[in-house]
Amino acid sequence: MNNELCNSPQCDNRKIFKRNFRVDVFHVDHTGKTNFVSFFNFMQEAALKHAQILGFGSFDLFSRNLTWVVTRFELQVLKNISWDNEIIVKTWSRGMIGPYAFRDFEIFDSHDQIIAKASSSWVPIDLGTRKPVVFKNEDFHDDAKINVDVGIDPSKIHLGKDDGILIKSFYVNNSDIDINHHVNNTKYVQWLYDAVTFEEQSSWAYQTIAVNYLGEARANDKINLYRKDSAFYACLENGNAIFKIKLF
Repeated sequence: MNNELCNSPQCDNRKIFKRNFRVDVFHVDHTGKTNFVSFFNFMQEAALKHAQILGFGSFDLFSRNLTWVVTRFELQVLKNISWDNEIIVKTWSRGMIGPYAFRDFEIFDSHDQIIAKASSSWVPIDLGTRKPVVFKNEDFHDDAKINVDVGIDPSKIHLGKDDGILIKSFYVNNSDIDINHHVNNTKYVQWLYDAVTFEEQSSWAYQTIAVNYLGEARANDKINLYRKDSAFYACLENGNAIFKIKLF
């Protein structure tokens, strides 16, 4: 969202959430800079805080036996940031269509230059049935949405396990589990970094990552990760799909 849009009447402080982050040592990799995982963590924190302010955050939904799960995410990184610098994450809700809630992001450096942007879709699910729930507009604070997007439309990734080769099998670690008692969405991105050689990962020059979240993984689950070129597919041992990711 450029400055002109931010100065428009619909971009008030409640609708646009801004969070400053310091890039700490645990946010950077061996290059001393951020990577896809870093940005996913920053955006997740900003999104959850904004939803909480608007009254439909995780703990608001927990009281109704509901929670949010992300379904699609696409991030474009224009520049990675070195350790001990500051970034600013801006995020806003674009409202809902059916069960899906849409949220966009822009990330700036300390000089107010845009360094990344992203778009995502989320769905509320019933904690008992694990099925999607359709909110009414009044449930979702429809007056808080902004009809502005960053020009990214996360699309369906066409890849199955039969299209690629198995590159790694592993078990979910305890540290992968979040407050929803399943693997946190940022961990799926981290798994890619851990599934390739150090030499390959060090040579990555990808600027965009697209993620389709297809299912839940829980403690002690066995994960099979398949790959075709720069696309990845993960499933449980029983064949149930967990995610698809494409780098480009």
